[in-house]
Amino acid sequence: MVVLVFFEKMLFKIHLFSMRKKFTIVFIGCYSLLLTSCKTDPVDIIYEPRKVYIEIVVATPTADEYVTLKNNSGSERDLSGWTLGDKDDPDAFKMPNGMMLMNGARRSFPGSSLGFQINDSGEKIYLKDSTGIIVDTWSN
Repeated sequence: MVVLVFFEKMLFKIHLFSMRKKFTIVFIGCYSLLLTSCKTDPVDIIYEPRKVYIEIVVATPTADEYVTLKNNSGSERDLSGWTLGDKDDPDAFKMPNGMMLMNGARRSFPGSSLGFQINDSGEKIYLKDSTGIIVDTWSN
């Protein structure tokens, strides 16, 4: 038996298995459902928040550090005035005016441009909107 719990404004991909075939069920919003089939064996659940969020952070090595944002909000977003920062300086990097992120798109920021070093451990990174509200955090 499979029990699904659905939260509004979130995207869930749930992989189910029947007769050696994998079925992927994708829930978008409250009403959409897509069922597809493919031949794989692992069981996994993938969760993506329905907003702009910190998708990837590479903390080491120092020369290759970066932060990647993904827009999964359902529409294009204007990131003008949004900030990225860490626990020592939560507003270290301010995104320039006119910075747009299409729905489903990603934008990476090299560590050298952020104004803070991404620590290998004990780090907390903040993403704030233009009004200063924390939209997402990442920590290691």
